[in-house]
Amino acid sequence: MQVGFWGRLNLRWQVAIAILAPCAVLPIFSSFYFPSRMNAAAEKALELRASSLGTVAGASLGPTLGLIGLDLAKPEDMDHTCRSRRC
Repeated sequence: MQVGFWGRLNLRWQVAIAILAPCAVLPIFSSFYFPSRMNAAAEKALELRASSLGTVAGASLGPTLGLIGLDLAKPEDMDHTCRSRRC
């Protein structure tokens, strides 16, 4: 009876190959399949963050702009709001 390649390996090598093969294949598969999906999700999250930051900044700066228009505040007062919101 002829023994194949797998049968000639001892149990230690069979177990090592059975464990290491999926551990090597999974990262390779992930590196080709998921980057485009991850980039799309990251771009969408960045757009959402920019939109929410714009909403918060607009809500914070709106009253100050109104006061500047009435000459009740100085334009430098907006600097504090921008620094606190990390604009």
